[in-house]
Amino acid sequence: MASDSSSGDSAIQRNEEAGIREIQLRNAGIVNLATRLPSDKAIILTNLYAAERKDRLAIWAISFFFGVIGADRFFLGQIVPGCLKLVTLGCCGVWWLIDLIIIDTVTMTRNKEIAYRIYSQLAD
Repeated sequence: MASDSSSGDSAIQRNEEAGIREIQLRNAGIVNLATRLPSDKAIILTNLYAAERKDRLAIWAISFFFGVIGADRFFLGQIVPGCLKLVTLGCCGVWWLIDLIIIDTVTMTRNKEIAYRIYSQLAD
């Protein structure tokens, strides 16, 4: 009985460790992900990432000029927030002002998601 309990506990621990590694990979940048792949796949990863990544300065400029109608969120692929900003005109400008401050972080998060998606496809 004791061995069944300990093997169950170790299985849970392995699953938790796998979950932690998954989270760490999702939050890793493109450089960290590229180092985990063979050199030929790392080159493919960096090329695909360069083609798909969102430029932070361009997103900020879009947010500044057209953010009140949600263009920045549409460009990042966030359709629902973009529609909400469009319909409410950025909550009368309040959401637009907040987005000017946080859009850089949102863009970096989106770029990490893009890098992880490409890495996952290449790692398989």
